[in-house]
Amino acid sequence: MVEMQNPPGKEIRNLMTVLLSAMVFASMIAGFSLWYYSAMGEYFVRNVLLSPDVLDSVAYTEQKSRFTFDHIEFSYFDETRQMRKTFQIDRETYREIYKALARSKNNKPNEEVMNRFFHSNIAILSLYVRADGGGAQVFQEVQFSPNGDDFRIELRQEKTEDSWAYFSQKEILNQILTIIIPE
Repeated sequence: MVEMQNPPGKEIRNLMTVLLSAMVFASMIAGFSLWYYSAMGEYFVRNVLLSPDVLDSVAYTEQKSRFTFDHIEFSYFDETRQMRKTFQIDRETYREIYKALARSKNNKPNEEVMNRFFHSNIAILSLYVRADGGGAQVFQEVQFSPNGDDFRIELRQEKTEDSWAYFSQKEILNQILTIIIPE
């Protein structure tokens, strides 16, 4: 019995079809993963905000400079005095703030929520690091919207257009102000 052989062109075409199909399928999986696990994914405060338990162990090297934890500041716009106020936050106060924020619910913000943060009167909690022999710079930021119910935490490793995790909790800004400025 005589076997018919496929011409070489047909074998190459079949091989190219299989390889192209595999590349298209891999691209679809990668695209879905990037979409699903992007900065709009689900986050927990304890996973994105620097824990008070590790403040002293923060140390990293970037562009040949060694950075270590320096201090924490909170600033907000005082409506009654029409001025921005800034407070140094000690570690115990930060621990209380961290606990209050940890109860918050992660949300996928719509455009209205995102636009709340493009306002000059947002409150900001800033965690600073200091380079050896240099000045302090912001390591991570938590921004509170003027409505007092929404906040976002900067994602350190994300380098996307919107590298923030968004959260909401009723009256969270008032809770934070009460911790910082007890009456």
